Parts: sequence; C-alpha cells; structure tokens
Amino acid sequence: MDRPTLEKTLQKFGFKRVFSGKRITHYAHKNLKIRIDPPQEGTPYNHLHINYGGNKNAYDVNLRPVNYKEPAAHIKLKE
Repeated sequence: MDRPTLEKTLQKFGFKRVFSGKRITHYAHKNLKIRIDPPQEGTPYNHLHINYGGNKNAYDVNLRPVNYKEPAAHIKLKE
C-alpha cells in the first residue's frame, strides 16, 4: 500500500494523526501507534512501525512481536 492510501485507511479505522513533521507521521488509536517514516540510513525505503503500549513494543507485518531495532520492525511501504 502506498503512503497516501495508508493514511486514508488509518483515518477510516479511527486512527488520529498525533504528530506530523519532516515526512514522519504518527497515528494513534487507543494503545496502538503506527509511525510512518521516510527512507533513512539503514532503511532506504518508506516504511512504517507498529507499536503497542510503547515504542519498544514493536510488531512485524504479521503482528508478531519483534525487537524494535530489527529489520522486521521496519515494514516497507509501496512507493
């Protein structure tokens, strides 16, 4: 999914934008947070992070818990 479609879908499902700046956007719904990031060192593609109950509680694309520093915690977005 591309970024504009993802943002519309998140809002449709009740997520609220809680931060936006320098191409980084945070959405939250209850204890669930989704952060959309631009390409950066070590992750040369647009990606998102799924966190529940705090930044260090990260999940992969299949909603399995992973270390927030692992590549699996950086879910690639369609360009």
